[in-house]
Amino acid sequence: MERQGHPGDQGRLPAGRHGGGRHAAPPRARRHRRGLRQTLRRRHRREARRALRARQQRGRRAPDVGDGDEFAAAVAAVCAALGNLGDPNAPDLILVTVGDDANEEAAFEALLRDGVTRLGLKGRVLVATTSSRASSAALAAGVKSVALVASNDGARPSRPSKSARLSSTALKWLAARIVLSRGWPTLLLDPRTALIRDPSRYFSRDSDVEVASDGWDDVTAYGYDNVVDDPEMDWSRFCHGGRVLTSDPGFALLMPTEESAKLAGLVFGRVVAEAARVSPERLRSDLSDAAEGAADADFEHLAFNEALFLPSHGAYVSPGVTRRTLNYMCFANSKHVFRFLRKDRRFKDRAEHAPVAVRLSYHPNEPNRLDDVYAYYLKGKSGALSG
Repeated sequence: MERQGHPGDQGRLPAGRHGGGRHAAPPRARRHRRGLRQTLRRRHRREARRALRARQQRGRRAPDVGDGDEFAAAVAAVCAALGNLGDPNAPDLILVTVGDDANEEAAFEALLRDGVTRLGLKGRVLVATTSSRASSAALAAGVKSVALVASNDGARPSRPSKSARLSSTALKWLAARIVLSRGWPTLLLDPRTALIRDPSRYFSRDSDVEVASDGWDDVTAYGYDNVVDDPEMDWSRFCHGGRVLTSDPGFALLMPTEESAKLAGLVFGRVVAEAARVSPERLRSDLSDAAEGAADADFEHLAFNEALFLPSHGAYVSPGVTRRTLNYMCFANSKHVFRFLRKDRRFKDRAEHAPVAVRLSYHPNEPNRLDDVYAYYLKGKSGALSG
């Protein structure tokens, strides 16, 4: 039976193998689109295979930095220490890294005595150290999870090398990367910190990184609108931007996310590469271990904050972490405490306010300041902060 004609059928292709709508493409166009899709699929498969091979090559390749016997020993030591963790059900792991500097070792002993032991945190602490003194102190205090990594037996290489010695700063970020990959929320805690209360109850846990600020008030800690004026631009002369003080890598909670792990890996790689770059200069200048540690800490501060703040640009890919700045009154730095808090009419009263933690970020070489903080907030010695 023939189909009755209809005015609306004019211009339509007949129903059949080439489709029934008026937008159905002719066979040549359909073949072209099908070939294009197949080409794109092949290209994507090639790119995926190429990326997989690159990842495998990165895993097999032995780069000049970060893959020597020293680093392999560090990985093994940290993994073994994780197996000895006293409290596997803890809400987070506290990673404390200690170098060979005498001031740092003294501060660590104060942290163990007046912070970790007093607050009952021994089962949640992992100590990664290049110092046998710090390792012995941790074990004597009852901390079971200790990774002691020898740094070339404390000896300097006789001539410049492309590979760097494993510094305590590099060990810190290597250990952080390992712990995060095991699924642990990780509090990076510099030994030059006074713990007044258990910090775990005061985190929001809504961001990849929660970090203490180097600021001392709302403007410096949380940022402000910074306006740049260019009169030559007439009506568009004002450009708005933000300014904020840097964050402190000595007190930061990293949640076990892919972004946090990328940040830890990025900072580790930059710290090791920088150490390899400046190693010949340090050999020629014969810097002390304390001076080398200070230089490493300065570069760590730079690398950490660039990883937090810089956007992806050019060949650089940002880790993409979300960041929360901790309250500078509760997680205070030593400038805020000694410069402002102790002089404030209201908040200098211990009954009115006591920080959760105080970081000696502005007084790193003055371990006696830790004793002053503990004496003031724990022992009630009213003039301790005035020394």
